[in-house]
Amino acid sequence: MPAPYSLDLRERVLHDCDGGKSSEDAARKYSVAIATVYSWRRQRHETGNIAPKEHRGVPKLKLAPYEKEVRQAVADHPDATLVELAEMLSQYVPVSDSTVCDFLKHLKITWKKTLHAAEQHREDVVEQREAWKKLQEIIDIQKFIFIDETWTKTNMTPTHGRAEIGKRVIDFIPHCHWKTTTFLAALRHDGLTAPLVIDGAINGKIFLAWVK
Repeated sequence: MPAPYSLDLRERVLHDCDGGKSSEDAARKYSVAIATVYSWRRQRHETGNIAPKEHRGVPKLKLAPYEKEVRQAVADHPDATLVELAEMLSQYVPVSDSTVCDFLKHLKITWKKTLHAAEQHREDVVEQREAWKKLQEIIDIQKFIFIDETWTKTNMTPTHGRAEIGKRVIDFIPHCHWKTTTFLAALRHDGLTAPLVIDGAINGKIFLAWVK
């Protein structure tokens, strides 16, 4: 639960309202929700007080008694969706996917996944990987040069943006000039070497000349 707004902010908002500013204008000026301003005004009218209400503590988590079962379900099905987890846990207690999401956050269980090639379990691949690991111990990394290329175009400007309803989003780009700039470089063990910037796309002739 987010922290309540400060008493100082509440006083400034209501002071502006008392001075003739509308709730909508005050909400916009101080970047708070209009409903929040209405709530503060109603609270002051009903109680004469605008201080934040007393925090009643963290709400009880519905799945708290089933923490062991939740952890086991995640361990057995790490790629299950929230809906699927909710269905699995329904045998203990009916829950929604949002309830499952909140409880997983409470347990600090985050959404992640790293995919590895299934072929890694093949016998021949296992042997090759082991041989490669042994070879790494005697490889002279100073003899390796990795070549990479990247590029950018002037028409890569984002085509859309955000604005209030009724207002336009205007940007400027080179009109009808879709220029490509290519960058080529070699990466050695001790840094980047032989950088080359090309006005246009790279081709075989340019690449061969750069390698030589």
